[in-house]
Amino acid sequence: MDPVILETATVAMATFFATIGPLDVAAVYAGLTATETPKRRRAMAIRGTLIATGILVLFALVGEFLLAGLGISLAALRTGGGILLLLIGIDMVFARTSGSTSTTEEEEAEARGKGQA
Repeated sequence: MDPVILETATVAMATFFATIGPLDVAAVYAGLTATETPKRRRAMAIRGTLIATGILVLFALVGEFLLAGLGISLAALRTGGGILLLLIGIDMVFARTSGSTSTTEEEEAEARGKGQA
């Protein structure tokens, strides 16, 4: 097999597992659909897959044009994404809240109620 093709396939699979996280998604899907009928679960899986595929294809086709139209280079986007991941990682290590994720009062009340059940 051509080494370039093998390298491209390896990078593509690593990117897929890093961005989509199919194992994590499968676990969440199984937990969220445990009470559904098999027919409904299948319909939900197909619909979710089609929506995700549509979004990925859309951005694969027009993402570069969109970024160019907004005046954002790919290097700047990567740098900004890296900085954002760094800040989230620092917050996680020091167990601080950054304000990027928060819960509403209703969500907190629901969580307290589920702990008692």
